[in-house]
Order: sequence, then C-alpha cells, then structure tokens
Amino acid sequence: MGIFWLLSVTIPGFAVCNPRIVKIILFVNLNLNSMKKFTLTTAAFALLLVVLSSCTQSDISTLAPGEVESVIPGTYKVTLYDNGSGNTSAFESYDFEFMSNGSMVATHGEETYTGQWNVGSVNHETYDNELSIVISGNADIDAISRSWYVEDVSDVTLYLTDATATEIIHFIKN
Repeated sequence: MGIFWLLSVTIPGFAVCNPRIVKIILFVNLNLNSMKKFTLTTAAFALLLVVLSSCTQSDISTLAPGEVESVIPGTYKVTLYDNGSGNTSAFESYDFEFMSNGSMVATHGEETYTGQWNVGSVNHETYDNELSIVISGNADIDAISRSWYVEDVSDVTLYLTDATATEIIHFIKN
C-alpha cells in the first residue's frame, strides 16, 4: 500500500520566449514498506515535463509583432554590443526606456536622447520580427538607430541582430 503525494514546483521565468511561470505538478507514489524507493517513472515524467515546457527559437519566431511589442516596454541596460570590435563598454552607463506608446528615451548621466521604436513582421528565413529604432544624439546612440531582427525576446531580455548578423545588441531589463 502506498501514499500518494502531490508536489508542485514553480519555475519563474523558465520559458524564455513567453513570459510565464511554468508549474510542474508531480504525483509521487511512496511505498510505506520502502521509503528509499523513488520510482524512476516519476523522475522520468518530471524530466519530460521540463523538456516539453522549455522554449526554442521556433517558438520566438512564431510570435506576432503585437505580441513582441507588448513584451518590450520597460527600462533596459545593454549587456552586450558587438559591431565586430566588441564595444559593450560604450553603453555601460546608458539606460534605455522603451515605452508602450512607441517612444523611447536613452539616458547617459545628464544627457537624454529621445526616439521611437516599433515592431513589424519581416519575410526572412530565420527571423519573423524586426525592431526599428530611430534615435539620434551621439556616435554611440546613432550606431543603434536602425532596423534590427528580433533574435530573442522575453519579459526580461531583448536580443537583436542586424541584417548581416555581424552586429548584435543584448538588452536586459533593470
């Protein structure tokens, strides 16, 4: 005779492409005669649930522009900017605020630069969404003012790449 236990495990932010909380519910049958015996079936079931609920690049590419646009608003830091020369340090002290109305503000100390952003769909073999940033001010800011393919987006990350895949910028929400 066994006792059935209900275990519930919550993994916040596990699914990168869709901001949600993955909840795994396990039914564990513990045998009273052998408390050390944890069935392999239960462990395999738990692993299967984790694997099936993880996101892939194909999940990201199936998001409609409106869905991508709804996830982006917030204040970000640049964690990686590479234009072939590794220029991440140029953006270390910038804050980028993407507002839900399509406007954006880049702040660097006392300097403030304003611009616009929007998401559209593209016909590309790898990417389905494009983020256009229109902002000007100095050489650093001017360098990111263009259209970028959306490589990855979640409730905390925004990864962009240019058309040649030689320039990338990664934003992380503050």
